[in-house]
Amino acid sequence: MKRTLIGGLLVAFMFVTLISSCSQTATSETTTTSAATTTITSNSTTTTGASGTTTTTAGGGTTTTTSSTTTTTFDHDNATWTVDAPSTSGSGAESKIIIDSSNKVHIFHFGSGLIETTKPADSSTWSDSTVDSLASTTQIHSLSVAIDSAGGLHVAYFDTSRNLKYAYKAEADTSWTKSTLASGVGEGGGMISAIAVDSSNNPHIIYYDIPNDQLRYITKSSGSWSTPVVVVDSGITECGLVVTSSGTPEAVFLATYLYYASYTGGTWTVDTPAIDSGYTMKGVSIALDSTDNLHVAYARYYTDDTRYKLMHSDKNGSWVPEIAKDYLGVYGGGYSSIAIDRNNNLFLSSYSRTSSSSSIGVAYRIGSGSWQSPYVTSSKDDAWEYGLYNSCALDSSGRLHVSFQKGSTNSLQYATEN
Repeated sequence: MKRTLIGGLLVAFMFVTLISSCSQTATSETTTTSAATTTITSNSTTTTGASGTTTTTAGGGTTTTTSSTTTTTFDHDNATWTVDAPSTSGSGAESKIIIDSSNKVHIFHFGSGLIETTKPADSSTWSDSTVDSLASTTQIHSLSVAIDSAGGLHVAYFDTSRNLKYAYKAEADTSWTKSTLASGVGEGGGMISAIAVDSSNNPHIIYYDIPNDQLRYITKSSGSWSTPVVVVDSGITECGLVVTSSGTPEAVFLATYLYYASYTGGTWTVDTPAIDSGYTMKGVSIALDSTDNLHVAYARYYTDDTRYKLMHSDKNGSWVPEIAKDYLGVYGGGYSSIAIDRNNNLFLSSYSRTSSSSSIGVAYRIGSGSWQSPYVTSSKDDAWEYGLYNSCALDSSGRLHVSFQKGSTNSLQYATEN
């Protein structure tokens, strides 16, 4: 259990408390909260402060925490989970979760357009608002989100005409400023993008231009967007983006194999060999730790076991893929997310599916210990569709939060450790 900095109970319209299935020896984690910077990558967020780094989920960015120094301890091994359905207007599709410096929860997802569902840290009440009623809701990998050092929110997504769009809202604002960045680039296939924000609060975006079969990169500075630069000419199915503390954009993309690329001197360079050249991979999510070491979470199919497994790899020295969760089922693994705390402990969320059931779970590794992999729910649910579009984030006390979709009811679900 934990000692939390947050007042109030994180429960909304309906809730059920479910026990984690993890039974290993309790592993506690001590986190010191002080002034911090948070970088949110495609499906991840990294907060770097005096004591290290915290990573959560949702698209790229930076934010500054100005809270006084507080030490908390969270026992992830013995945590219980509370699950509720916080949104009345969104479907939970493509959910991305961000927790800001005040521990306010922001979940972006699709419903009747692009929806933001929020809950302040000291409240049990959720609110829905519309970012863009013309956002496309039919494709996956099409939504990424970032938060900057002033609390501003940045969103990359596609509209119903398959145009790449960008939306921004300052912390004190109630309305969004929206602009079209590239017209028709999602025509004829999936719509894929990722966003990150640098230390100067400039947004960076990579997106797949389908008509030209190119992964492209743009950034905004001094109020203007740059001319697109080609990252790679290839059929891309997923991508992620971060910006290091020195301002270097780094990307990971899936094009049959899993690749890493970095941008210096106006040119993108793709490293070889690939991060992983396994049989079939999907569900890519990336994040930076406090040392600017890049971490990747994804699912990989093992033909000998005829099932997907949740994988982790990092760039420290060389890419060495490791199994974080041994079983995601024959049909699982399509969605995963990574979060890293201030002490560089790793947290992953994942979707598992067999021919008869599905579930939402997490995997985490504290320090140099072994991977632990409890389910968020103690029993499987919903045949094939419980845990889709999962995204995870950590609050300032080290507690893990997960958003996902319950497919049978097309509803957003939110789970948090207690």
